[in-house]
Amino acid sequence: MMVPGGSRTNAMNIAVREFGNPSGKPILFIHGFSQSMQCWNHQVMAAELIGFRLITMDLRGHGDSDRALPANFPNAGYQPVDQADDVAAVIAAKGLVKPVIVAWSFGGIVLGDYLKAHGTGKVAGLNFVGALTRFEATHTSDFLGPGFLGVAVDWFSPIWPNNIKGSINFVAACTNAPLSVDDFATTLACNIAVPWTNRAATGIRPDIFHDQTTLNSIAPVPTVVTHGSADQVVLPASSDAIVAAIAGATLSRYDGVGHMPFVEDVARFNRELAALRASV
Repeated sequence: MMVPGGSRTNAMNIAVREFGNPSGKPILFIHGFSQSMQCWNHQVMAAELIGFRLITMDLRGHGDSDRALPANFPNAGYQPVDQADDVAAVIAAKGLVKPVIVAWSFGGIVLGDYLKAHGTGKVAGLNFVGALTRFEATHTSDFLGPGFLGVAVDWFSPIWPNNIKGSINFVAACTNAPLSVDDFATTLACNIAVPWTNRAATGIRPDIFHDQTTLNSIAPVPTVVTHGSADQVVLPASSDAIVAAIAGATLSRYDGVGHMPFVEDVARFNRELAALRASV
């Protein structure tokens, strides 16, 4: 289904899908940069999670959501307040009562946007996964690794062969061990499906320091911070900052795992997410 998303500066329709038990406790999944809700394929049909109500969404400019560019692009991109309101709109439209929100990679920025605008009053718990919460438009973030920085020139190129090369190299950098053929193909297809212009519109935003500002000022809720020790896209230091900023947050470090713990160690990830959701 499509949900009317944030409209303060740029109205968008946001694609949403639902799985699991309609009467179960809700879990809302937010994907990462240049990806889609398809990244959660190992969660939405998992035996450990099927008893919960599972909601996936595509960020604006990604997947099946609207891809219109802001009227002032490339001088400005999608606004943080609109991405915050996209999440709030999905929660409201689906009638989600106290969801646990799972945010992967750049999804951590979007979750930070939501928390800054709307707080934790309607949220039961948080799961940051390989998440970035600090993003600087003018210079390199301390939390971005070579798996992102090393492909950025090609990944944002309007030249199609370079763009494809960047996507292939990015997906390869996302995991410590190679993905299965099916997982690699799905992840690559979702990346290539996002035009370089929409990637740029997503990345053009004010400097964000949610780890030091938003997160240590919100009313804390049960929070698990999941990160692979071998992540070369978002460095593990990012999760250390999140844990330091949120009172009572728990760090779950996956040894030898890269940027996709929910794919690289499916059983452990689903077990830990189920435990968080069952506890709140």
